[in-house]
Amino acid sequence: MINSIATLVNDKSKMKELWSSNNFYKVTILKNVMLASTLFLIPTIIVAQTPPPLGVSEQFVLFTSIGALEESGVSSIVGDVGSNIGLVTVCGGCIIGTLHSPSNSTTAQCAIDVTAAWDNINAQPAGTLLGAQLGNGQVLSPAIYLLAGASTAIGTLTLDGGGNPDACFIFKMDGAFSAAASTTIILTNGTKACNVFWRVEGAVDIATGSVWKGTMIIGGASTVGTMCNIEGRFLHVTGAVSVESLTITKTTSLFYLPIELLSFTARAKDEHVQLNWVTASETNNDDFTVERSIDGINFETIAIVDGAGNSSQILNYSAVDNAPLNGISHYRLKQTDYDGQFDYSNLVAVEFKNRNNFIFNIYPNPNDGQSFNFKIPKNIAEVLVVVYDMLGKEIYSKVIITGINGNDVYAINPSQKLNSGVYLIIASSSFKIYNERLIIK
Repeated sequence: MINSIATLVNDKSKMKELWSSNNFYKVTILKNVMLASTLFLIPTIIVAQTPPPLGVSEQFVLFTSIGALEESGVSSIVGDVGSNIGLVTVCGGCIIGTLHSPSNSTTAQCAIDVTAAWDNINAQPAGTLLGAQLGNGQVLSPAIYLLAGASTAIGTLTLDGGGNPDACFIFKMDGAFSAAASTTIILTNGTKACNVFWRVEGAVDIATGSVWKGTMIIGGASTVGTMCNIEGRFLHVTGAVSVESLTITKTTSLFYLPIELLSFTARAKDEHVQLNWVTASETNNDDFTVERSIDGINFETIAIVDGAGNSSQILNYSAVDNAPLNGISHYRLKQTDYDGQFDYSNLVAVEFKNRNNFIFNIYPNPNDGQSFNFKIPKNIAEVLVVVYDMLGKEIYSKVIITGINGNDVYAINPSQKLNSGVYLIIASSSFKIYNERLIIK
């Protein structure tokens, strides 16, 4: 059939005869046959998975269309936060972005765009069926994956892009999802968090200390435990959001190092904080600088570690913060090239509690900045209390002689009301030092 059509098309005299005869019926049949044969000859194209369009929701890291959103503890948040219909409560979070509360035209558009992204993922192919549990050293290649019901994750899950910087991973979870404590997503061989998507039909629970990558589009409530580090977004079609003392950064704001960083972790251990990181490759890498911050904005240098220069093998690095701050601190890596160019990794957070130094309490915390109470053990004779702002400027200092007062609770009244922000309170006595954060709303 195809050969006869080709013969007819190439026979110019026959074509001229058909047109000159004004036989509209015959010409129409010929045109239709030609069109059908052309379509028959075009090969079938299977469209691979593609990132869903995010629209306005791309600028958010925590959002729900319908539901309350609550942040507690001391978090570091890079990106916008808001709810289109629901109360937003941020207790001690440092937000580098916009807090949309109350709702506005941006949250209304974000709700539309989150639904559109949800629908886009649902319209893509069903994908490869996985079991109910992810992780435990599992390695996956770019694809669409389906988890048919409730599912979990534990240990490490590696998403290997195979050298393709546009490698896309889409996970369709047709039920609730939970990640065990310290679950870690590792991106390797070109995989970027901006190309990883998790569509979850039910509630989401990410447990303490997990390292999560990618944009989650959720059809239920979500809870994120303390000390989680997230590179991505939690976007909800519906459902309440509850997070505590987390670090979350939207993918579009991240720097990409001229190294392949497999992991960067910070853990409280004995009287110090242990920092470890692993690289899979390095290019012109001079050194790493480990930096620490209270608020995720202002940083100080903890250690400088030489890089390998150029490497294509897995290398392990470590550093120690021997004088960690009490409470939650944020750490990052500054990577510097031989030519002086530098970039930063994501933040990781760790909570450290002093064990050997004397303990004191500050309350209420947070407070309004007018005054706060300082409680110390009765057996401490003399204490120097100093208040610093986040730039290291001394705001207030006082020596408390407990032997005279006989009371273990003292009122601290700065000469003027403290501005909103995070302050560092350092108390020292008998060569012991203790520090605590004070949050002023």
